[in-house]
Amino acid sequence: MRRLSILLLLCGMVFSFGCGAEKASGSRKMYFGFYQVNQTEKPDPVRFKSPLTLKPHLMVWSMDFSQPFPVELCADFKRLGIVPMIRWEPWLWQDTTALKPADILAGKWDPYLKSWAESVRGLDMTVLISFAPDFNSEIYPWGVKNQAQNPDQYKALYRYVVTLFRQEGARNVVWVWGYLAKNTPNEEWNKPVLAYPGDDVVDWIGLASVNETEGVKSMFTDALYLASEQYATKPIMITRFFYESTLSADQMLFDALNGPLSRVNAILLTNPKLLPKKENMLYTTLFGADIEEFNVLHLGM
Repeated sequence: MRRLSILLLLCGMVFSFGCGAEKASGSRKMYFGFYQVNQTEKPDPVRFKSPLTLKPHLMVWSMDFSQPFPVELCADFKRLGIVPMIRWEPWLWQDTTALKPADILAGKWDPYLKSWAESVRGLDMTVLISFAPDFNSEIYPWGVKNQAQNPDQYKALYRYVVTLFRQEGARNVVWVWGYLAKNTPNEEWNKPVLAYPGDDVVDWIGLASVNETEGVKSMFTDALYLASEQYATKPIMITRFFYESTLSADQMLFDALNGPLSRVNAILLTNPKLLPKKENMLYTTLFGADIEEFNVLHLGM
């Protein structure tokens, strides 16, 4: 059943996005979303109710292991036709040393994990979860560097959580396996492919920017090429790109996504305060002017 679901997902994407490389004529359609940078704030669905605002397909925000699953917030986004995506970080923001990945694998956090799974299972909607993202960064306790430079420990953590959710019947989750487009540190043991948890527990591949000084082409081209080769059956999203909308920036992003980054199926921009009108060239030509007709259900199961 799971394999069939993924097949239907990919078929739907082929239907929506078209096949192969496309001309830079504006015919290509893809998903876009906003990434809530400030983790102390929850995204506000109200801002997307204005008829002058172009609604994203996805709204993404971060949560740690101190918070319950946001049932009402997800339901609010569903009513707007927006798919919620949660960047779920397995630590506690108030005390980042209080939770160790080994504790999760030992079952100490099972009641909490099961509470999330139960809440998700009770929703009549799809939710995307990016669990333990950016593992090739040196700053996170779940990262490969801080797991004795052993990618197998990270893989075990990721598989443990996905497996628990499925055992609890929470199969309306689309799992996004996300990492930085550039490894920090850039060591052999920190190559993302070594930490890949497996096709059976990954639905989307996610690439995130490291900083906001590089252009979208230089930041992602090499990483996207490798991801396309290594995970050829998986859709790919850019899970975080720092972006300020100007005519030159719009053109740069348009050209990149129609050229060297044409393999990208979704992009999340880290400035949800920028809500462009439908007349904006980038969004009307690349992302699709009529958001209501764009089938976001292809993101689902």
